[in-house]
Amino acid sequence: MQTSRIIRPVNSIIFICDRAGGTVPHWQKDRQILSTDSCISVACYPEQDGPTKVTLGFAGEVDPGHQADFNGVLKAPNRVLTVQNVPRETLLAMNVTKEIIRVQVWLNSKKWADDVVIGVSES
Repeated sequence: MQTSRIIRPVNSIIFICDRAGGTVPHWQKDRQILSTDSCISVACYPEQDGPTKVTLGFAGEVDPGHQADFNGVLKAPNRVLTVQNVPRETLLAMNVTKEIIRVQVWLNSKKWADDVVIGVSES
């Protein structure tokens, strides 16, 4: 099952993490995706310039057919993966069966992505 939402995220950034949050990565200039073992940050299209479409689902369902811009593992101790904004509001959520999951992120632009696809694998 996949779900999508059109957003204008505050500060043009989203966080992929467990529903309880995680350790936010330290900002690094010119890096669009950053991660810790409990949180992935993704820079999106500037909020004042237009919307960003975010899709969350199982990797096999949402994979757009090209190499992911991020491929790593993430801790989800509550087994609910969320996409959150800076004020920590949940924008999208997905139940998972494991506490450590593989997350892939595909972006449609190397600078300001207005289409972010997040794929989850539990194996």
